[in-house]
Amino acid sequence: MSRSGINSTVYHGEVCLGDAEVFPTNNHAFPFPSNEIRISHLSPPSERCPPLSILQTISPFSVRCKVQAKSVTEESLLRRLYLSCFQEYKSAVVVVGKEELHLVAMPSKVEKVPCFWCCAVQAGLYASCLGMLNLRCLAIVFDLDETLIVANTMKSFEDRIEALSRRIDVEDDPVRVSGMSAELKRYIEDKDLLKQYIENDAVSDNGKLVGVQNEEVPGLPGSQERIVRPVIRLQERNIVLTRINPEIRDTSVFVRLRPAWEDLRSYLNAKGRKRFEVYVCTMAERDYALEMWRLLDPEAYLIGSRQLLDRVVCVKSGSRKSLQHVFQDAVCHPKMAMVIDDRLQVWDDKDQPRVHVVPAFTPYYAPQAEMANTVPVLCVARNVACNVRGGFFKEFDESLLRKIFELCYENDILDLPYAPDVSDYLMSEDTNVVPNSNKDVPISESMNGSEAERRLSPPVHLGDEQQMQHQAQTSLSSLDMIADAARMLAKGLKTHKRKDAASSGAAKRARVEETSSAALVQAAIAADAPSDVEPAVPRASPRSPPVEVLAPETRPEEASGAKRRRKKTLARKSRSNRAAIETADGSEEDPGENPFNNRDLIKRLVDGCILPEVVHRIVHVDPEQRVWDSLGSFLQVGQFTSFFFSLLYLAYFLAFILTPWPFLQIGHQLIANIEVMNNAKKEAVQAEEGCLAEAARLKEKIAEVASLQEVLQKERQTSADLRAVLEEERKKAEAEVSKLKAQIPTLVSEAMVRAVEFKTSSETRDLKVQFGQAAFIKGFELCQEVVGKFPELDLGFLDEASDDEAGPSEAAAGLPPVGSSTAAAATADLPGAPSSSTSAPEVRNL
Repeated sequence: MSRSGINSTVYHGEVCLGDAEVFPTNNHAFPFPSNEIRISHLSPPSERCPPLSILQTISPFSVRCKVQAKSVTEESLLRRLYLSCFQEYKSAVVVVGKEELHLVAMPSKVEKVPCFWCCAVQAGLYASCLGMLNLRCLAIVFDLDETLIVANTMKSFEDRIEALSRRIDVEDDPVRVSGMSAELKRYIEDKDLLKQYIENDAVSDNGKLVGVQNEEVPGLPGSQERIVRPVIRLQERNIVLTRINPEIRDTSVFVRLRPAWEDLRSYLNAKGRKRFEVYVCTMAERDYALEMWRLLDPEAYLIGSRQLLDRVVCVKSGSRKSLQHVFQDAVCHPKMAMVIDDRLQVWDDKDQPRVHVVPAFTPYYAPQAEMANTVPVLCVARNVACNVRGGFFKEFDESLLRKIFELCYENDILDLPYAPDVSDYLMSEDTNVVPNSNKDVPISESMNGSEAERRLSPPVHLGDEQQMQHQAQTSLSSLDMIADAARMLAKGLKTHKRKDAASSGAAKRARVEETSSAALVQAAIAADAPSDVEPAVPRASPRSPPVEVLAPETRPEEASGAKRRRKKTLARKSRSNRAAIETADGSEEDPGENPFNNRDLIKRLVDGCILPEVVHRIVHVDPEQRVWDSLGSFLQVGQFTSFFFSLLYLAYFLAFILTPWPFLQIGHQLIANIEVMNNAKKEAVQAEEGCLAEAARLKEKIAEVASLQEVLQKERQTSADLRAVLEEERKKAEAEVSKLKAQIPTLVSEAMVRAVEFKTSSETRDLKVQFGQAAFIKGFELCQEVVGKFPELDLGFLDEASDDEAGPSEAAAGLPPVGSSTAAAATADLPGAPSSSTSAPEVRNL
């Protein structure tokens, strides 16, 4: 990243937060118009997921630029924004067109200013996925028809019964007739129940009359119409009868719910905690789809009534479904969604890895298919959803989050970790299994066209005649391959022998080999010839004597004519074969010194001769048993050829003619051993790659452990330094405390001495005298006021109380009595006070 950035100003609404530099990444254009970063709002805070982990999950490697603030103070608005986003797991959002640019606060190892990464994402998608990731929730999309339900009207029942009856009339196989008759009976029984419901609003179930129950349909957003439908639910049989338009009886529908739906439904929303956000994508009409989903989720646990119109998505019949269309309002990212459907090809190619294909629900064609396995189909789907959710969030928590926390502002964009994808935890399953002995193409069990359901694309089953034709074509193609390889081998032998003849001068042997090569080509062409040209001679089986071919008797003249015709035919074939060889010599390239060293040629010849099922069987037997089988085949050939060992050439000829099976068995054994060797090589390469990957991972772990040990060592050193400083401070504090403890007795004694001195000093006595005089004067003034206001009041009792109380206090204080001359003199000095001759009697009178 270049250090010369683009200067920009950061705003939050209309408030300027400060200046920053923008560094575009990976040839991205400058994303902010007018060099202004205008933040419209802050994203909601996250409980456990940093913003970068969410953005990497829903928009991988979408970092458009890096933003670095210029020098800011501790109290600047831009720094406050950075701290708020960093601590509360929020991001600052800049809206540009249909995109949101999220400024993610990043820690920095070098910079001391606020630093951000700017990531682009579709508007509204971040907020939706934030809630799902915090709640550990994914999305699941259901198909309806023949995945969760099978529904029929009277018209669809009649069409299927008529089609099935026609097929029974032209069928000759009694087994197939029996299977189709049972299917026809099931259609007729359900049609009778639907007819009773249409005519009487009641049905007879095992002799018990069951009437309709009026169920009110929750109102849709923006609709004030109140809809009440008459519904019959036969819970034990997973059957529901309903009426799309309650006023029109012809819109009555007979619905079969797939077994184990309640188990799957309870898992998706267990105890009020949503594990999956549920959506529906179907090719049916909207009213029909809404009613079918209401039957599946009557309490609206999975999809609330306010969300129903947005989450039940209807696609035109014949078009392909897509998760992008389901999540068109940016409510979820396709990487966080899985699909439950009975057909894979109806989905876009990019969404097919996220589809869990379930066998089609066929309660009429194969009613026992749902219970054929120990675990019902929808329970398997529940287990798959559980595994997908567990694997997704395990990787999210243990891999993505851990690595996101290690990233800093200075890291490169490619350092971002891989985000989990639902498709990583889904495995394709083969569901093309014929559920019962009826090998005919099953009739679609759902409605189509105006009846609001689509028709299944039936699997093609080849009949016996078609299978024989296919096998014949395969055999002919194998013969063509063998013939071509034989021609090439013959040409190679011819060229090779010609070179040997030129070098050694043995022209005669070259002519012999040429003749033998021509014979090989003739044999190959004869094997390639169609059966209507020359009758094929039956070949002896490996363990039976040669088959004797009986020819019809002919007269001598007919035999001579036939002999001449046969000579002409052979001469004509010989010329054509020689011309074919010469043409091949002139048009094709030289195969090499030795044609048996040409691996492509040998492989073509071997591929046309071997039987793949035999090789497959030999490959999967015990290795020791395979070796013994090879030895047995070899000894078997020796047993057949040892009798003719005296005539070597004739022995080889008879061995190939009379004992083809041992040689063929040896060939299979060799091919099997070669395949075993190839498999061992593949396993060794895979093991080596696994070991290398494990070694790389261990190296990363070792480096990580080394870095952690280094950090730990630094932390230990820091802790030791802090411990030493704390120990020194503790010793200083203890010394101060001991010093203060030693000074306490001296200080206490000094304080006591000072207190005693102060108490016995003249200053203290003077203060006491002054206080007593002031108190007396105040009391005297009070008495005067009382006498002045209440002259009739007798206050003689005060003399006795004052005598009793004043005696000891005056004696203690060393003061003269009240009536003494000192008191009189004191009172005489007061302004307005009476003379000493009259004051005492007045007081006594009082």
